[in-house]
Amino acid sequence: MNTGTNSLITFSNSKDRLALLALLVLLDGLFLMIYAPTLAVSESEARLFFAGTGWLAELIRLSASFLGQDNFGVRFPFVFFHLINLILLYYVALGVVKKPEDALLAVLIFALLPGVNSAAVLISSAGIVITFLLIFILLMISGWYRLALAWLFVGALFDGAFLLLAMATVFYGWHRKDWLLMGASVLAFGLCFGLHGFDTRGYPRGYFLDVFGLYGAVFSPLVFMFFIYTLYWYLVRSPRPLPVLWFLAFVPFVFSILLSIRQNLPMDDFGPYAVIATPLMAVAFMNSWRIRLPGFRRTHGWLFGVVFVSLIIILTLSVFHKPLYALFPTPRKHFAYEHHFVDELAAKLNALGVTRVKSSSDNLQLRLRFYGIYEGGPYALSQVPPQESEALPIEFMAAGRTVAAYYLWVPAAK
Repeated sequence: MNTGTNSLITFSNSKDRLALLALLVLLDGLFLMIYAPTLAVSESEARLFFAGTGWLAELIRLSASFLGQDNFGVRFPFVFFHLINLILLYYVALGVVKKPEDALLAVLIFALLPGVNSAAVLISSAGIVITFLLIFILLMISGWYRLALAWLFVGALFDGAFLLLAMATVFYGWHRKDWLLMGASVLAFGLCFGLHGFDTRGYPRGYFLDVFGLYGAVFSPLVFMFFIYTLYWYLVRSPRPLPVLWFLAFVPFVFSILLSIRQNLPMDDFGPYAVIATPLMAVAFMNSWRIRLPGFRRTHGWLFGVVFVSLIIILTLSVFHKPLYALFPTPRKHFAYEHHFVDELAAKLNALGVTRVKSSSDNLQLRLRFYGIYEGGPYALSQVPPQESEALPIEFMAAGRTVAAYYLWVPAAK
């Protein structure tokens, strides 16, 4: 690491930066194209696919109709929007950072965040919410003011997650003394709340630590601590006026902390507002880097190295996670258990010529249906060996031990 420059990486012109951005998008896309098909559909994903209503369910059904009803077919839209988000975030960052190369730092950190990668491969609204937010910010910082206001109302009609966007822009409009934006945001807030509502039910139980744990999982613990520092740094040290991006990160975060007094929170709604703050984090870090003489930047260099390596380790473990079964006495406690084995089980049943079974588990039956194994026929399937007849065991190994077992048999006629 060169501590004699004002940037972690320097580029001579915009073509170099765009070339590196393109390379990053390409490599990330190849990685996700390989990773996404390895994740079987969970029970909640299968239920959304077959019985869900709304735009998310329609999106995955449309994707499966074109690309096939398999792991990749239902996950492709989220990979696609993730790659679009990398490009959008770069241009958002250009409107925030002091040096253009810092925008690449923001994109790199964004691409490595655990929550961002989860949103890229799991069936979730989070990645598409991020896309919407980044487009709104680009419209605001590019001077497309009226179009940004229209986009605000589109969000209010589209999904309840954009209630937080309207809330944040109310405060931003008040900060800028922009009464038109403030008034439009209040109207969008009312429209979104009327159409989608917002669950604030619950009794004071104190989910404060749970919510912090969820944010830690979205960012990784070290990056989450720097996220909090960044919000504070902008509040007390940054020149005024504060950027709209800060309000979109700060207001939902504070609101989530207040709500955690009564209820646990869905990160699909709050997480997107936090992760888009990576350009602000790049500004805060590079500002601290640049105000120091080259000889006094070693601590910052080590800090960046530790954070970068930790994100790489977390990303690696999230992909090559089956060996981690060795750490779980109960395999079901593994964080990715619900995305394992059912697709392999369906493939083995097909290889045996079995396309219809009666499962003792409704959840398993639903997931098998996604892979073309329907309910009915002479065969029964369970995860407990039957007492009344011989059964064919179908076992799956990981970390040197059996972590999932199913039993196929023909029940005796009554």
